[in-house]
Amino acid sequence: MQPERALKARGRPLTLGERKALARSPRRELLLHLLRDPHPDVVRILLDNPRLTERDAVALAAARPAVPAALTAIAEHPRWSARHIVRRAVVLNPHTPVHVAVRLATTLSPADWREIAHDLHLSDALRHHAAELLRGRPSPVRLPSSPCGE
Repeated sequence: MQPERALKARGRPLTLGERKALARSPRRELLLHLLRDPHPDVVRILLDNPRLTERDAVALAAARPAVPAALTAIAEHPRWSARHIVRRAVVLNPHTPVHVAVRLATTLSPADWREIAHDLHLSDALRHHAAELLRGRPSPVRLPSSPCGE
């Protein structure tokens, strides 16, 4: 992740502070450009922006590659984590930390569990958890240890 990046292809790169300020903007065209910003702080501010739509939140959650901390912010946001389609997009993103994906997967539907159980891009622990949910007997999930603590 680069600390600075251009909002558009031309012009000087915007600093993180400038991008965070723009994420508070009521201008939709600016928000649409910022949807591709990977920085978790920018994502958190975007999630609080009243002009952000459900479609935008799904785009943030489905973005690849993604920063795990940004996906965690989406999963924990009170407005967006209440929406099934957003939770589903977070769970189906292979960059979501396993413990976050497992917690959210439990709230999804059996059709979603089937999809998760068969998605080879997702972690073994998440796929196993979804298969157990389908069988009606969720078991404790053994999360792989990560050097990053994710």
